[in-house]
Amino acid sequence: KIWDVCSLLGTNRTYVSRVINQEFGVNFTTFVNNYRVEHAKQLINENRRISVEDIAEQSGFGSVNSLYRAFETREGVSLGNYRKHK
Repeated sequence: KIWDVCSLLGTNRTYVSRVINQEFGVNFTTFVNNYRVEHAKQLINENRRISVEDIAEQSGFGSVNSLYRAFETREGVSLGNYRKHK
């Protein structure tokens, strides 16, 4: 959560949010989800048989549906199609 990052950095939410928006052109949630999707892809590439539930949990998503939405937004292809072609 953004509050956790702020606490670790010893700064406020506005500053963290502004830096991410200016430097990366996305909001905090999208910024974090991009890293989660990259981790999900790595998990799939390492183990094609891994369950979607395990991918979501190990990548930090709160639910499988969140993983599906973030994956398709980031990659432009559904998680299912990505897995079929790997």
